[in-house]
Amino acid sequence: MKKMFVLTFILLVILSVAAQVTKPSRTFAGKTRIIWTTDDNPARKEQIAIFDREFPTLKLTIDPTNNDMSKIIVQTMAGIGPDVIDCYDRMQVHTYYQAGILADITDMAKQAGTTPDISWPAARENMMIGGRQYGFPTNPGPWVIFYNKSLFDKAHVPYPKGDWSWDQFVEVAKKLTIKSPDSDRNETYGIMGYDLMEAVWQNGGHFYSKDGTRCTLDSPEAIAAAQWMMDLQFKYECAPSPSEEDAMAAAGGWGQGIVTLFDAERLGMIRYGRWGLVIWRKNPKLRIGVAPLPFNREHATTFVTRISVLNKNSPYLKEAFNFIRFLASEDYCNQINDSADNCAPVMKYCYQDRFLHNPKFPAEDYNDVFREQMKYAHSVELSKFVNPFVASRIFQRYLDLMRNKEMTPDEAMKACAAEINAEMPKFVAKFPDLKAEWDKLTNGRKVSG
Repeated sequence: MKKMFVLTFILLVILSVAAQVTKPSRTFAGKTRIIWTTDDNPARKEQIAIFDREFPTLKLTIDPTNNDMSKIIVQTMAGIGPDVIDCYDRMQVHTYYQAGILADITDMAKQAGTTPDISWPAARENMMIGGRQYGFPTNPGPWVIFYNKSLFDKAHVPYPKGDWSWDQFVEVAKKLTIKSPDSDRNETYGIMGYDLMEAVWQNGGHFYSKDGTRCTLDSPEAIAAAQWMMDLQFKYECAPSPSEEDAMAAAGGWGQGIVTLFDAERLGMIRYGRWGLVIWRKNPKLRIGVAPLPFNREHATTFVTRISVLNKNSPYLKEAFNFIRFLASEDYCNQINDSADNCAPVMKYCYQDRFLHNPKFPAEDYNDVFREQMKYAHSVELSKFVNPFVASRIFQRYLDLMRNKEMTPDEAMKACAAEINAEMPKFVAKFPDLKAEWDKLTNGRKVSG
């Protein structure tokens, strides 16, 4: 095993060096080139143009192929990594932090005025670790319910307005689920894409205890939330099973994605983010409405954003910090809002008429919903005592077992919590300081079951 790890590390170094050699020169027409590892979203072209205009001595270049975390860690440790790294969730930020490659930008951010307090409250814990700032959000926002007005009209269902309960949501989803006249399959489903963790929060549950020493998905609140979500599929039959999702997509020839199924009017409602409008704006026949996620005991949605961090070993760290300043600029924030690539990272730019009313898309009269739901946004729960990717894989596996009816919600949630809890002592044993904190908090009690 140790030999395999060493060989893998050597291979990654070789590949990283090869990639670095083939990268563009770090100068461009007398300007310093800043390398940004991100996706190749078409919006990047406009964003690069704004950056280059605001910082004329710099040239921003994206590297969309360098998206493997292990490879990036090896590169940065070797001093040849990108300058700016996009993280797609809070787990990635913490993984890079644990690898020791993130630049602490706290002091520079204070001088530049790009501190967490100018962003959304839910964003702040995504860019802060141990009271220090390590990044800045690029396009934050909440998950909401998008609905198809044409399907609502066809089913004679009023459009949802304001807050609504789980029970009200289910009744609407059932009415939007319509059988095909020439087969046993559903022509449309009421809802697709509901998230289990959001349901847990909405029912008053949590992933971890407050001190992070125990996974609490075996709580009555979490189990009841899982049962409700499985009822959407099996009891009320208003949400498709995994096999039905595949069959529905294949039958229509629209691919496997929830975005395309909604675009093709096969779904009455979906849980999605504002960035879906980038695709749906291309379909003028699609009549869209937006509503908050329903609630049971509490309002809750997931806070989602990319977070840009800086490579502390970059020889151009000071120059790269201008990218953080760029993310907080008015031009960048307006570009995010106008393009519907979610919401601006600086709050104040979402409290202007330009955000609420885009003259190019006058039918989009629901942008206030995204803004209002940010106050209920939860960050993904993490525990320092377990590898977040391991915990996420375990959680997803048991969710799949429930959705495929191989385990009941009660069985799955209890087994999931037990497995994650069993991982904790194994993980902390690798880190003496963490083990000491763990021992102090647990006080010798058994927590792995």
